[in-house]
Amino acid sequence: PLFLEDQNIAMSHGVGQAAADVAGILELARSEAVSRQTYVWVGLKEAENAGAMEIRMAAAYSADGTTNADPSNLVPLGRVLRAKNVGLTNFSALKQATRDLLWTNAPSPKEFVGSTVGIDLTCFPNDGYTNTTITFTPRGEAMLTGAPSAADGFDSLIAIGLLPARGNTKDSSGKDDAAVILDGSTGMVRVFRF
Repeated sequence: PLFLEDQNIAMSHGVGQAAADVAGILELARSEAVSRQTYVWVGLKEAENAGAMEIRMAAAYSADGTTNADPSNLVPLGRVLRAKNVGLTNFSALKQATRDLLWTNAPSPKEFVGSTVGIDLTCFPNDGYTNTTITFTPRGEAMLTGAPSAADGFDSLIAIGLLPARGNTKDSSGKDDAAVILDGSTGMVRVFRF
């Protein structure tokens, strides 16, 4: 068995790796949206696997270049990624030290957790990404609106909070957390950990 210190190190590594994985899939989605000149959606969700919490991540693009989210128009960008022993949370629920790392003059970020305006990533039927997506436009801009119209603009900042989990319970003690912040105008991703 792991000693308590070893468990804390393992949990810290899990949050750090999960933050890197979330940042990586967001960067891939933006790159693919621009290079393919189409819309790309990233889905993130919590799930339970053998009694342990994990985050599942997937991305898909529009085959016809529009915001058409019909299953026949969505093409997966690779396989589903899993970050084990980590859960999602709101940026506002993270410890103050992590939130303080966000640059001083930044606007308040929009929260990914709790957003219900995305699309259903039906090309991943076993994982059920329902309205929990971030959209990248062909210009590389990001927003929480699932099927944006010409009148919709990007979201200045989108925040995804991460907490370690033991079993199927998130550890909100503030010992270790992370925030992935997405700049909607540029698609730039930053990871914040204290």
